[in-house]
Amino acid sequence: MKNAKNISISSVILALCFIFLYLASILPTSRLSCLCLASAGICIVIAECGAKWGFITSLVLSILSWVLLPDKTVGILFILFFSYYPLIKLFAERRGRLSEWIIKALYFLLITVAGLFILKTIGLVPEKIQAYFKSMPLLLSFTIVVLAVECIFDFALSIVISYYTSKIMPKIRKNGRKDF
Repeated sequence: MKNAKNISISSVILALCFIFLYLASILPTSRLSCLCLASAGICIVIAECGAKWGFITSLVLSILSWVLLPDKTVGILFILFFSYYPLIKLFAERRGRLSEWIIKALYFLLITVAGLFILKTIGLVPEKIQAYFKSMPLLLSFTIVVLAVECIFDFALSIVISYYTSKIMPKIRKNGRKDF
């Protein structure tokens, strides 16, 4: 019975997240907003069903985004940055404050380097942008910008999670999980 409930919850949220991803791939603007909303959906799955179901949802959503989205760069962005970040966030926030931020920053920096390497390998990074990464001051400023974006995204995701677990979850069910 509990598995059926977890499957239904994660499936409905997965469908909603895929709609956000599809919108990100066809709309000329609001791509990051749609990607963030899809990531927030994974947080809801984790809050309602647990980390295992959050991982399964992330995995299925990553596969669907790669196979079905018309714009593969949106799929790559989602897979690298947004799909597994809620799980990293859950893992990191169970540690101390300093360890939490170190884990999150390392994840974002490693994924950024991997993402740039993948995009460069398949030819999606223009030559002008590649030239910027040969300069150390520009590389340092890029790293600072990436970390600032990560902090803003993490803060926004924390607000969404807090609002969901304190206001919406209690109204939906009486004994909701509190993984976050």
